[in-house]
Amino acid sequence: MDDGKESVDVSSADQSVWLLKVPKFVSQAWQKSESGKVGSVKIQKKGPNEEMLFLLENSLTTATSSGEANIPTEYKLVSNECGQYQVALKRSLSIDNAADSSTEPEIVGKVVRKIDLRALNERMYLNLKRRKTELAKSPRRQPKFLSQVVNTYRPVSDHVELRVPVQKKEEGKRARADRDHVKEMLFAAFEKHQYYSLKSLADITQQPVMYLKGIMHEIGQFNTKEKRYRNLWELKPEYRHYSSSKKGQDDVGKSN
Repeated sequence: MDDGKESVDVSSADQSVWLLKVPKFVSQAWQKSESGKVGSVKIQKKGPNEEMLFLLENSLTTATSSGEANIPTEYKLVSNECGQYQVALKRSLSIDNAADSSTEPEIVGKVVRKIDLRALNERMYLNLKRRKTELAKSPRRQPKFLSQVVNTYRPVSDHVELRVPVQKKEEGKRARADRDHVKEMLFAAFEKHQYYSLKSLADITQQPVMYLKGIMHEIGQFNTKEKRYRNLWELKPEYRHYSSSKKGQDDVGKSN
């Protein structure tokens, strides 16, 4: 239509149709049919009444994979009348079960009777449902036995090979380095952790404690209030590159 609305074919809206309800596993079996034939309907006399049976094609009842189970062959068609007429709408589907936009939907009639498809072999049906339930409960990830040991490594925030080697006492007193160079080492250390003790900073930078303390008074501040980080040093706010509220279990630096 020109206004963009979808049109519906209602030429067959007055004819009476039956609505068939089938189990999901039967519907899946019908979709596997290559010939288009899914079964046959058998009507037999049972006293004054008639009984309708549906016989599924044998080729569709056999399981095609190890995770599936065989499905029943014979089904009973249980008929129920509709209290109120319902409209049956049909839409053509493409090969991938998507709605085909090239064909318009069609009302094929009004539903006058509903048919339920019920398996006659109750034991096979119950076994099939039990199998489906077990598959649904089974975890998707299964444990696997390994033939060899798998090495796992925990991430660390402070790598030993990147530190300045600790001088031994036999090497004598520590020599003072250039203040700018010491600040660079301190900034690099504080990129890994937020808090350090003065001893840890002295071990990392290899500088005399009193000399290092003077530099820390310029770029850092000594914590005396917060109980957890008391007596530890941190950078002044203007030198920080992290948020002051970001604190965790690995924010205190130590030296080996």
